[in-house]
Amino acid sequence: MSYIICGAILIISALISIREAFKSYDSDYVISSLLKSTASLITIFIVFNFFDYFNNGFEEILANFNISSRLILACKLIMFVLVYSLIQLTIYLGLKLLNSLLGNDWRRICEKNKIIFTLSSGIIGLLKGTIILIVLFSIVVFINKSNILPKELNLFQDVKLYRTIDRTISNDKVHGIKKNLVREISKATVTYYNGVTLEDGVKSNKEINETAKNLVRGAKTDREKAKILYAFVGSNIKYDDSKADTLMGNSSREVNNSGAIEAFNTRTGVCFDYACLYVAMCKAVGLKVELVMGDAFDGKEYVSHAWNRVYLKDKGVWINVDPTFYNAGNYFGNKDFDKDHINSKIVGEW
Repeated sequence: MSYIICGAILIISALISIREAFKSYDSDYVISSLLKSTASLITIFIVFNFFDYFNNGFEEILANFNISSRLILACKLIMFVLVYSLIQLTIYLGLKLLNSLLGNDWRRICEKNKIIFTLSSGIIGLLKGTIILIVLFSIVVFINKSNILPKELNLFQDVKLYRTIDRTISNDKVHGIKKNLVREISKATVTYYNGVTLEDGVKSNKEINETAKNLVRGAKTDREKAKILYAFVGSNIKYDDSKADTLMGNSSREVNNSGAIEAFNTRTGVCFDYACLYVAMCKAVGLKVELVMGDAFDGKEYVSHAWNRVYLKDKGVWINVDPTFYNAGNYFGNKDFDKDHINSKIVGEW
C-alpha cells in the first residue's frame, strides 16, 4: 500500500507537469521549472538541517522587543518563510546563472524534440512529487516521535526515503521543538498549579542540586540516574493527605506552599510536589524531563494526578515515571503504566 501511495503521488505529479508544459510548449518554462524544483529540494535540506540555528537566531532577535508570546510565534513563522524564500531564490538564481553559462544547446534540443521535452517535463513532476513525499514523510515522523497519537503511523515503514528521514529527525530535535512551543505558549498564559506557577513549582536550590548530584555519582547510564532519583523522591516524601483535602475543596484554607523546594524541605507533599521535585533533581544532573498532568487510578476511582516522563539519551527513549506511586509498586518505565494513568497532557519540559 505504501508503494502504491508513493507511486501515485509521483505519477500524478509527473502527468500534471507534462500537461502544464505542453500548454505553452515553451522550453524556457521547462528549464525554469526544473531549476526551481531543484532549488526547492536543496532549500528543504538546508532549512531542515539548520533549523535549530535559525530558530535560536530568531529568538535572540525577538528577545530585544517587548512583544507578546503569540506575536513572537507569528513573527518567527514569518521569518522562517522569508529565510526559506531567500535561500530558495539565491539557489535558483545560481542555478540559472550556471545554466546560462552552459549555453543554449539544451533549449534548442527541447524545442526540436518532443520526446526529450516530455521527458524533461516528467522529471520536473517527479522532483515536485519527491518534495511532496519529503513533506509528507516528515510530518508522519514528527507525529510519531511526538507521541501525539496513541499508536505510531507505520504505513511508510518499508519505504527507504521514509526510513532515511526517520533516522535524520532525531528525538532530540522533535522534543526541542515541542519544548520551544510549550515555553512560548506558557509565556502568553500564566497558569497556576496548586497555588504556584509551573516555573516556580520546579524551581530548585543549591541543596537540591547537590543532593541529586551526590545520589547519581556512581551511576553509569541515564536509566540508572533516573531510577535513583525516582527512588529518592518516592521514598523520602510523605504524602500530605491534609493538603490533598484542601486542594480537593474540602477545606477553606488556600494552598500556596507547593513545589520542589517545599517538598524537599518539609519531606511532604502531594503528587504535584513529587513531580516538581523529580523535575528539579533531573535538571540538576542533566536529564531531560517532563511534567505530565492527567488522571490516575487510586484504587477506587480515577482522580487528578501529576507524574513525569524522563528521557534516556543513551537509549533514545522517553519513559513514564510516577514517584508518588513509588510505594504502590514499580512505576518506573513499567509496561502497564498506561493502564492506570490516562488523559495525559505534557504541561512542561526541561
